Amino acid sequence: MKIFDFKQGFPKTKITILGIKFSIKHDYRKKVSVNYARKLTELQKEFGKRKIKVGFLVNEPAKWQYQSLYEEMEKSDYFEPVVLVTQLLLAHRGKKHFYATIDDCYNFFKSKGLKVFYVYDKDRKEYMPAKDFGVDILFYQQPWELDASQHPVNASKSALTCYVPYGLHLMENSAIYTDNFLWCMFVEDSEQINRIKLITGKNNVNACYVGYPRLDAYRKIKATKNKKKTIIYAPHHSFEINGLNCATFHKNGMDILSLAQKYQGYINWVFKPHPRFKTAVVCNNIMSEDEINTYYRQWENLGTIYDSGDYIQLFADSDALITDCVSFLGEYLPSKNPIFHLISPAAKFNNFAKSFIDSLYQIYDISDLEEIFKKVIFENQDIKKEERLSKIHILFDSEISSASKIIKFLTNSLELKK
Repeated sequence: MKIFDFKQGFPKTKITILGIKFSIKHDYRKKVSVNYARKLTELQKEFGKRKIKVGFLVNEPAKWQYQSLYEEMEKSDYFEPVVLVTQLLLAHRGKKHFYATIDDCYNFFKSKGLKVFYVYDKDRKEYMPAKDFGVDILFYQQPWELDASQHPVNASKSALTCYVPYGLHLMENSAIYTDNFLWCMFVEDSEQINRIKLITGKNNVNACYVGYPRLDAYRKIKATKNKKKTIIYAPHHSFEINGLNCATFHKNGMDILSLAQKYQGYINWVFKPHPRFKTAVVCNNIMSEDEINTYYRQWENLGTIYDSGDYIQLFADSDALITDCVSFLGEYLPSKNPIFHLISPAAKFNNFAKSFIDSLYQIYDISDLEEIFKKVIFENQDIKKEERLSKIHILFDSEISSASKIIKFLTNSLELKK
């Protein structure tokens, strides 16, 4: 596909699992570096004299990873945050009716009381150029599948660009955005920095280890438990060959629905599919669109379907998670609740994941699930509890939030050195 407009002098691009790779006709990295150096010098002169304007370019509520950072910046004397709603070029691979619309995205942030604006005109199908955002620092929800005018190369002319991955990288073949057009990428563990160095062949990379900001939400929430236990089923979408290969729905989706129906009177069930789950089920011929819609209706009859990006409170209030969703294996861990990990033999985990996944209940088939499920949920034989709790520190820093680390990095960068 073509990311950049040739009228703007940009080359063709190639989408890969590692992000966006650019054919090198011109040294854009050098130009971008010059842009960032100029912008950084400008902000260093102005830091402390006015608030630095920070934009969060978003396209999908379920991927919202910046809540704690937005809140910290809103309280800061140095930063002024704003959410900017845009539209991806690929429109979710032709199945956009399976997704929240741009208005749904806008309304999600508006309902949270955040300062939010459109930077895409849906009627004219026109994108507002990044230079017109009026921000000094621009955080991307994802820095690919973007119109040229909003891509980091063009944004570098007016802002320092940053990115925090919206999911934890736990697989050997997890997609890592290694492109040097960003000013800085904030990652969840030091291994990611080493992987970026390996992929790019460079020792100096634009990445900083800060942890995972989405988990900051655990710091201020208080769990509310009901007498009837709440169990979440969260299936992943990765059925494709050469993908993450962690999805198991095609093997156990109907069985887990039957399990939920069996214990309907004893449990509050929550169905929390990945945002791309329904599309993947249809595109991979696992179910027709009518069949997957019927499946969703069956879950509606059982309990709740949850599709919001604000799910940490849900995790804390629940009593267990059944999932093959890779990122959730780590995101749910600080809840201290049991995790039933649906195993796909094809899935290959990296060392970061291997440092804690053995503390989860490993489920290879539905008979394993029902047996362990009854022991843990109904007989309170949570034999993995102590081991699980001992692993939380790997993902969750109890001393300082990830948002605070990012702000400290930005502050140190913007302070004019005397």
